[in-house]
Amino acid sequence: MISQNNIKLSINRCKKYRKKILDISQKVFALHLGGAFSSLEMVDYIYNFHIPSSKKTKNDDIFIMSKGHSCIAQYIILGERGVLTSRDIENYCKADMAL
Repeated sequence: MISQNNIKLSINRCKKYRKKILDISQKVFALHLGGAFSSLEMVDYIYNFHIPSSKKTKNDDIFIMSKGHSCIAQYIILGERGVLTSRDIENYCKADMAL
């Protein structure tokens, strides 16, 4: 069972992620806010309760997000975990800068 404290932490993380996604959406043409916003809690849950941060660079636990229009949600979380760099995130959906 997830504690009330973990729920509060998740809510705060997702608010922070939404702000980052909104900031990015103002700089690129192809970002689907609705899909990204609606999937954040699920992706946050997967990365914080099923894939420990100690395994962030190992292939023991792999999550493939097939909801392509929402992938920025996963990228933001991977950035927070140190898997992607801030430069990777800044170059999201920019010409000649494939992520």
